[in-house]
Amino acid sequence: MDVQLLRRTAKGVDVTPAGEALAFHARQLLLQVERLQVDLSDYAKGAKGVLRMQATASALSGHLPRDLAAFAENHPQITVELLERRTHEVISAVQRRQADIGITMTSDPSATKLRFHRYRTEHLVAVVPKQHPFRGKHIAFRELLDSDIVGLEGDTPLMRILRDAARAAGKPFRLRMQVYSFNVICQMIAANLGVGVVPQMTAESYRCDMNLRLLSLTDAWATRHVYLCVRDERLGSQARAMLTHFLGLQSAPPD
Repeated sequence: MDVQLLRRTAKGVDVTPAGEALAFHARQLLLQVERLQVDLSDYAKGAKGVLRMQATASALSGHLPRDLAAFAENHPQITVELLERRTHEVISAVQRRQADIGITMTSDPSATKLRFHRYRTEHLVAVVPKQHPFRGKHIAFRELLDSDIVGLEGDTPLMRILRDAARAAGKPFRLRMQVYSFNVICQMIAANLGVGVVPQMTAESYRCDMNLRLLSLTDAWATRHVYLCVRDERLGSQARAMLTHFLGLQSAPPD
């Protein structure tokens, strides 16, 4: 294309901007070739296909790992590739065909050519230090607002719920710190740096080791749903198999 990629100088060789651009695209091509080799090697070993999934941290902290394990046991010839992403990234990836199925904690009616299927229910709980003065086993979120809050970083669906609930209660949302994961939220609470709201299954896994107390939230929004996000078109056989498996879990015993 008649562009200079390298420039010789008295001190050696420098890469031109055009050379930098070529290097970037070359790396992308090599990554795609590597991905192609991995996918084809799975087929060579007898796999029926690769299923690409993306899920939010909240979804991964609940039933999803166990449900995926059951799916893998029933469909050993399907390879599942799973990435953890934020909600808007999951939805965008499904829209752009970068993922076959997305798992989110919210549906988006404005997302064109997508369908959202409700597949699980999640319960949120208040997490406080073991020696916190709160009494009882139940609490309304408005009572937490007198304490400093430890929350997730960014504009996640959970943080939007909490901010909306604080506004509805007419109280300030005293967000002391924002971190990237529920594990770190619980660590900060264990260090007596505030209180927080976390999915129940996640909080249960940290309660004993971190010496935490869990309180059931009496607010209606503390029960929310997990959604499967797929494109509104004919799905591939692997995606259909997972959709059938996951939607069949709706008849499982209540959480």
